Amino acid sequence: MAKKKKNRFSKFFILLLIGATAYWIWKGPSQPKKSSSTPVEIPTSLPSKTEGETKLGPGSKAIPSIKPLLETFPKQAWLDDYLQIPLNSQLLLMGIGLAPDGKNPDQILNPDQLHPALLVLKKEGDHYLKKDEFNFSTSEPTEAGISGNDLRGIPRIKPENILFLDSDKSPELRVSIDTTGEWTEAVAFLKWKNAHLEWVKTRDSSGKEKLALWLQGSTATESQEILIRKDPPTQRLQVIQKKGVLDSAHPENGFIPKIIVWEMRDGVLQEK
Repeated sequence: MAKKKKNRFSKFFILLLIGATAYWIWKGPSQPKKSSSTPVEIPTSLPSKTEGETKLGPGSKAIPSIKPLLETFPKQAWLDDYLQIPLNSQLLLMGIGLAPDGKNPDQILNPDQLHPALLVLKKEGDHYLKKDEFNFSTSEPTEAGISGNDLRGIPRIKPENILFLDSDKSPELRVSIDTTGEWTEAVAFLKWKNAHLEWVKTRDSSGKEKLALWLQGSTATESQEILIRKDPPTQRLQVIQKKGVLDSAHPENGFIPKIIVWEMRDGVLQEK
């Protein structure tokens, strides 16, 4: 009798072992769970959305975390995407998009529905204080022939777009912004002066002043490019407006080029 019980026990153990082996093969070896604190690689143009500061590589500056920045954003700001550059050693410049009045920014999926704006922030301890907020919406006449209300999306800024067009040591800023029209983009020039951002103005040969906002790109009949170059004799920076117009009588000749040079004098971009 004892022998029969032993045989039954052995068969039961063998069946149990076979079943466990089959389940292990079907399920596969267990994988260690990934920790929720595993660092995630982020784009260099966007601030980290984790606490603290993240280094992006040798010699790179720390990217501020979003947590201490949140209190500086306007309530209608769209937080899925924004750009930042240092304006100087103390100030941070940030390009953001604002939702139209009455719209919930969390429900906007297309950034083209946003209105461009810039924030100037100063770090105080672990937090940032908002020093200035610039909204591009304006009805003043511009070189582009459009108003600031036609600008859309999030303004694009780069460190190399901080310029010194004159000798007053207050920087100018070149900003690229999307528009509602068929042109590729608009190019705006702002000035950091008296702790505020303000429009740079132009003055043509007749003395008429406008906001320094141009369109850039090309359409079926014209093209335009806005460049920055140094004047060889003076080494001063100039804004170059490179225009092209199609001759309707001879479209096979392509765009007819025209160059307009703008130079900062007395705080205003003037035709040279």
